[in-house]
Parts: sequence; structure tokens; C-alpha cells
Amino acid sequence: MTTCPRNSRRGHDWVFEKITNFSIFKDFDCGDDDLNDFVRNDAAIHRQELVAETYGFNFLGASTPPMAFASLLNDAIRLSTNQQHRLVPQTIRRYPEFPAVKIGRLGVHKDFQRSHIGSKMLDIIKELFLTDNRTGCRFITVDAYNHPSTLAFYRRNDFRPFPIEETNKPTVLMFFDLRRLTI
Repeated sequence: MTTCPRNSRRGHDWVFEKITNFSIFKDFDCGDDDLNDFVRNDAAIHRQELVAETYGFNFLGASTPPMAFASLLNDAIRLSTNQQHRLVPQTIRRYPEFPAVKIGRLGVHKDFQRSHIGSKMLDIIKELFLTDNRTGCRFITVDAYNHPSTLAFYRRNDFRPFPIEETNKPTVLMFFDLRRLTI
């Protein structure tokens, strides 16, 4: 993987870059109406309002819709004293919240699902926040759909769920500790 403009990455045949022209998603279909609606209608507004940035993953030079997208926004997690003892060293336990980036939405075009593109994107996001992070960012969070296949995908990528109070919630808050990659 080589670096290109800040907050983008290129491989030998792919690119992960910030989206500014959202019309490229008019034919995007990941098989989930909510995710399709977000990337077609809401992602540009979120960018304009400085709420989230959306990144696309595609072949270099492709004119087709991206193979996948991820929308990222700032987050913070509040850890109980017990969680702090398990997750962070004593030297920084005095903070009531810890900085995070949230994967607000992630979708892979249905023609490319089960080809490890989602996992590749998570690896790129982890690397971006370890190398080009402009502020502190300890965790990556996601409110994962509470579907067995979605939860299994994030678990395979080393995300762990926070304790769940209600098992019938539509999403499960999961996290990845970036510090694990620096030890």
C-alpha cells in the first residue's frame, strides 16, 4: 500500500479516497435499502454539514460506482471504572471519555460482497487513524446491525461488543482498540 493525498490510500490496483462527487453512487447497490439511501441521499449533506466524511473503495481509474464505501465521524466512548481497568493503562484512566472515530455506515456493492473488501477497508481505516490522525483517537466504534452475519464480520476483524443491556436492539455497539496495533 502506498500513500497518496492525505487521508487516502492506494494499492497496486485499488484506491480508497474521500468522496466529493456523490453522483457516482446513483447506481450503487449493496442490497440494503437503508445503506443505499444513505449514500445516495444523505452522505453529501453530512459532508456539507461537517458531520461525516465518506470514503469510496474502487479499482484505480474505474468509472463505475465504487465497490464499497465507509462514512466516518467523530465519536467518544465513556468507560465504566471496570471497563477502564480492562482496556486502558492506569496512566490515562483519569479521563471520563476516550476519543474514537465511528464507522457511521459501511456498504459493499452486492457484486463484490464476500470478497474481503469490507475487511480491507477496515484495515485501511485502522491504518489511517494510526498514521495520519490529526488528533487523539484510541478506538474505532461501530453500531453494527444486530444480524448474525454483520456481527460475525466485525468479530472477524477484531471488533468486540460492549456489554449489551437489551438483546432486542437493532444495533450492537462494537469497538476496536487501536492501541493493540502499536504494542
